[in-house]
Amino acid sequence: MYRYLFGILIIVFLGFYSVSFGQSFNIPVNVSIEASPEDPEPGENVVITLSSYEADLDISNIKWTYESNTKSGFGEKTFTIKAPNDSGRQINVTAEITLADGETVNKQINLIVNSYDIAWEAVNTKNAPFYLGKRIPIRENNIRVAVINPNINSRTTSYTWSKNGKVLQSGKGIKNYVDFKNNEFNKEENISVKISSNGTTAERNLSIPFTATKVSFFEYSPLFGLNLGNSIKETVSSYEDITSVLAIPIGKTKNNNADINWVLSNKEVANQENPYLLSFGIPSESGIVPLSITIENLNSLYQIFKGSLKLKY
Repeated sequence: MYRYLFGILIIVFLGFYSVSFGQSFNIPVNVSIEASPEDPEPGENVVITLSSYEADLDISNIKWTYESNTKSGFGEKTFTIKAPNDSGRQINVTAEITLADGETVNKQINLIVNSYDIAWEAVNTKNAPFYLGKRIPIRENNIRVAVINPNINSRTTSYTWSKNGKVLQSGKGIKNYVDFKNNEFNKEENISVKISSNGTTAERNLSIPFTATKVSFFEYSPLFGLNLGNSIKETVSSYEDITSVLAIPIGKTKNNNADINWVLSNKEVANQENPYLLSFGIPSESGIVPLSITIENLNSLYQIFKGSLKLKY
């Protein structure tokens, strides 16, 4: 009798244990959902992707929903939407996955539209007069990179600026731009900024290329001033038997510490009142006059500018 009761208790206990054991391992299938990009700009296409190491999504029925837009089918692991044009608008995308064994997994992703642009240019550099375009940097220029967003609030926004993977500055209250000087051997500078504002985050990256040093030549007239219509290529005009040529080292950092050497017809010319402006008498006979200049920024190892012309008379 006791053996019978003991046997029943063992059976009940094992049954309860097996049920409990089975329930403890009834874990939902893991499915990941990701968006690219994670911080879309207004009007940008966003691709939402599902992935799983535990389930075969290729044979699963997947239904996507975004506002009034839906998409469904077997193996539909991606869903592309267009972000709204309103900055700050929230995007909610859901996916209902029915696995091959009938199990249902629901996933959702929430995104916020961010309108952040990055602008950059070299600062405090020489360019042609009245030049209004972007100043492209050369070696050892001062460069400014700025985040542009008309609705940004500097008091609630934090920035983390990095250059070539190294943090330059980070935190709240700092400016929406960063200044730095390039003095490395890289062919470009890689800049990234992480922006946090009102619970949302965004990241922007850019690469800043460097151009070679060059000299632009312009005609100068005592009566009319600079002829900015075209830079001098070969032919120049003369006024009252005098030719005046202005040399501009494009991209040179603005300072007065420069060594400037003109060479006219293979002979060095002493610096005049304006070392960038050379005036000389036109030759008595027609022909070709070689002219060259070397400008070296004495505060830099890399800013050496060379230019040459063959002037036809």
